[in-house]
Amino acid sequence: VCPNRVEAVLRTALSSLYLSCEYLRLRRACIRTARISAEAFQKALCPHRLLELDAARVNADLTIPDILQGLATNKYCQESIQRLVLTGLTMSSLEEPSWYRFSTLQGLRSLSLANVDFYDSGLVDVCSLPRLESLDLSNTSVTNLSPLLGLKERLRSLTLHQLKRLEMSTAQLLGVISQLNVLQVTDTAVRAFVEERPGMTFVGLLATDAGFSDFLSGEGNLKLVVLGMKNHPATLNVQLAASACVFNLTKQDLAAGMPVRLLSTVTQLLLEAMRTFPNHQQVLLCLSIAAEKLPAVSVQRSHFTGGSIQQLSTEQTAQLGAELFIVKV
Repeated sequence: VCPNRVEAVLRTALSSLYLSCEYLRLRRACIRTARISAEAFQKALCPHRLLELDAARVNADLTIPDILQGLATNKYCQESIQRLVLTGLTMSSLEEPSWYRFSTLQGLRSLSLANVDFYDSGLVDVCSLPRLESLDLSNTSVTNLSPLLGLKERLRSLTLHQLKRLEMSTAQLLGVISQLNVLQVTDTAVRAFVEERPGMTFVGLLATDAGFSDFLSGEGNLKLVVLGMKNHPATLNVQLAASACVFNLTKQDLAAGMPVRLLSTVTQLLLEAMRTFPNHQQVLLCLSIAAEKLPAVSVQRSHFTGGSIQQLSTEQTAQLGAELFIVKV
């Protein structure tokens, strides 16, 4: 299909919307990947009392300030619009500053800014929205997530990945996330997230219900934890994160059906981590809690040559590990 023909049809359709605004009550608009000018956008869509607008990856001629300016021209739209998808858009041109703010959209509940050159000052503005419940900041230029605390009693859904410019330590990041009191992890939300990313090989779910185990393989995830522990034995943060994963994977009934060899390997790696960080109380505590959740594993003394394998409890296994016995099948 000729691109010029598609653009002409789109212009005609938008003009019809504009001309019939008095008779057509448009509530949801999707102009994904469309080629549309700022003027056409303002004339065709902004007069309507929109509830939702999906403008993901529209052409570069229509910027985020253009959209905000257009929506701000309709006082009813400022209160009515609840969902705004601006994925992949341009914040503004280099020649002109951006002075239109998200905070003019007082009714906004869901906002996606993924893959946008979006900075900290914009995040401060967004976090002042009084009804915002869902926010996607993936692959933006945000360096500090502290403004999210302004949404701690409202934000139910937060998507963050590929924040390459983030300048927060792990402790600082977790300190912010832990204060977002109403964040939810639901079965539907996680399933949709996984199904939309078929190439993803690992999902970490901390302190979630057992209902996810039907589509997230506990054994597969535990093998990935083992790989991380093996490849980074002297990295403190990796060992802490791995012990937390072990704890959450084994506190359910997932460990009961896992191979003994895999569980033995995990136990050995936990013991090695204890020896690597003998004076770090946080590590010892985390690893000890994780070890307690492992079922009894098969162990054998290094000098034992008999044909039988002695079954030991977790406490006995830990004692053997401290005495440099070998954990194996």
